[in-house]
Amino acid sequence: MTRKFAFNIIYIIDVLGDEDLDSSSDIKINTNRPDDITLKSNTASKLFKSISSLKVPIPIVFVKIHNIPMLISFFKELEKGVIKKGLIPIVHFECHGSPDEGMFFPGIKKYISWSEMNDLFLMINKHTMNNLLAIVAGCDSFKSTENIDFAKGSPYGCYIGANKVTDASIISRFKDFYRYIFIYNDFDGACDLLGSDFSMVFSYDICMQRFLLPLVLSYFGEDKKEFVEYTINRLIDNGQQGSIGEIRKLAKYRLKHIDKYYERSGVQFLHGQRPLAFTELKRIALDLKDNLSDEAKFNIELRNAIKLKRNIIMGKGA
Repeated sequence: MTRKFAFNIIYIIDVLGDEDLDSSSDIKINTNRPDDITLKSNTASKLFKSISSLKVPIPIVFVKIHNIPMLISFFKELEKGVIKKGLIPIVHFECHGSPDEGMFFPGIKKYISWSEMNDLFLMINKHTMNNLLAIVAGCDSFKSTENIDFAKGSPYGCYIGANKVTDASIISRFKDFYRYIFIYNDFDGACDLLGSDFSMVFSYDICMQRFLLPLVLSYFGEDKKEFVEYTINRLIDNGQQGSIGEIRKLAKYRLKHIDKYYERSGVQFLHGQRPLAFTELKRIALDLKDNLSDEAKFNIELRNAIKLKRNIIMGKGA
């Protein structure tokens, strides 16, 4: 996914409750249709009004979601639109979130987990060839990126979520975010406006990071012996059948051809798109390892942290 998106429709999805209304008065929104629409006033409807005022040349759709079945139904209908009409959407959620529980539905006092949300995003992203831009403007929503099942593929081409607890003043930055996108065609500038309260990540970066850390910690020099054990453990975790000797032989074969394995896995994760070239990934990993090794000579805390992380990745525990 490039930084110039091919989206052709935007969904503003309101998962807020009555306690999130900021006025007893409704707001009227001119959507360039014969009749204005009226919505209850909260951050979702205000964002919808702001984007509508930009007179953008693509549809902007407001969706109110009260419960999990409604959310699932929305994604199923969106999937049909993606397949039959070629929709490439931005899905923007205004909601509440919890780092451990996921997205909150105030009306039913229930959560949907971040991993379940990722499964719903995946329904759309795989049909858009990794071009879904998903934005979740709710507390701690960047936790979604820590709940990705790599074997299923990337749930989004790009994701924006909150790093911590948010409030209406922080969420209101998305008005300028979309203004920058539509008026200035500047995605990087738009993301800068969100500040440190939000993070953005591309699926290409997620793919690279998945392979990068094991390479940095255990691929080069004498550490490579441990990488064999790491690969054996991953094969077993993924259900590989056979004796330990057979699995070890397969692990060594994969390491010998790790560039091809990386590319094949990357293409699968990115729904047909090619990942960063392995030669470049290896260069980045080696540079990072050298820098960490130099710093660790004088930093005991860093040296211990590297050792701990290596043990965890290699399946040795803390």
